[in-house]
Amino acid sequence: MLYVNFREDNENGARAKNAEYRKAKISDATFEILQFYIEEYKDLIFQQEYLIINISGDYAGKPMQNSGVYALMERLQKKTGIKVTPHMLRHYFANARRKAGWKLELISQALGHRNIETTMRYLNISDQELMDVSDEFYRKHQSIYEIDKLL
Repeated sequence: MLYVNFREDNENGARAKNAEYRKAKISDATFEILQFYIEEYKDLIFQQEYLIINISGDYAGKPMQNSGVYALMERLQKKTGIKVTPHMLRHYFANARRKAGWKLELISQALGHRNIETTMRYLNISDQELMDVSDEFYRKHQSIYEIDKLL
């Protein structure tokens, strides 16, 4: 489990929109990457209070700014040909969890949303998917609704 404390005084100005304490379970693979990162850059990381820092250049050891995150994404795009932004990753996270069968309330909590409607805007639910789910519901419960008598 990864715990993130809310702070008003972040040197880089980063903050959660709803100013709450956060926690997140991370995969074993992510944990291994995090361990490698900490081991590789411990001399820079242990000099201050931030985990995500600039690892080279004039700002090495300083907290990564919003612009630094976007610059990192641009470099990844040049290397891979895939355009990605932090917000796109949040959408991917939400949709991957939905496809894995997570309940909407849990996805909402994982994203830190206060309103379920906000989470709904993140999900790519097609009209066909809605129709398929509706058809399946009525197939399972047609005796309750006496659909067979209407047909």
